[in-house]
Amino acid sequence: MAPYNPMLSEFPWDERYRLTGIEDVLTPALLVYPDVLAANIACTLHLLAGNADRWRAHIKTAKLAYTLRMLVEAGVRNFKCATTLELLVACRNAAEDVLLAYPTMGANARRVRCVKWKTWVWNSAAYITMTASTVRW
Repeated sequence: MAPYNPMLSEFPWDERYRLTGIEDVLTPALLVYPDVLAANIACTLHLLAGNADRWRAHIKTAKLAYTLRMLVEAGVRNFKCATTLELLVACRNAAEDVLLAYPTMGANARRVRCVKWKTWVWNSAAYITMTASTVRW
């Protein structure tokens, strides 16, 4: 194995984050470090004076159920997403207020309607804020 040569010297390598057995990892892969994630959530909440209601987290890495549950457990209730998959994951993981921030038509609009009805089973507090373009369904 070649010696590690950091591209950015101002961010020194921390051995805690070395991935062992990399030859067995299917790529592309996303590594999530729970301690770093928890620290980032805590830092953001600190910047918001502890008021989680001021944060509408955009679901990207949060589409991972584990990450989304960490946010919910920290008191974050408001989320925004751009895809129906992100909407589905948010609703399945107890997000209380989900803003679908992308116009949906056709198959995507039908999927949103399906998610809307299914979420009442998963989480009776979930609701979807819809844009004018989605009113037709």
